[in-house]
Amino acid sequence: MTETVFIVLFRGVGGATQLPTKPLREALAQAGFGAVKNYINSGNAVLLSGQTAAETVAEIAAIAK
Repeated sequence: MTETVFIVLFRGVGGATQLPTKPLREALAQAGFGAVKNYINSGNAVLLSGQTAAETVAEIAAIAK
């Protein structure tokens, strides 16, 4: 299976008054994405996915709700 690296840019994640990055990172990993990393405290993430881009976007959108 070929995996693709995705850079995921979120709004409203990280920082003192927003959703903490650790639960988001854990949710992405639990959903089956690989090598999930947050970029600093911005909430932006880098991850691996074996799904198509559309499938990956849909799954991440469902997690981020």
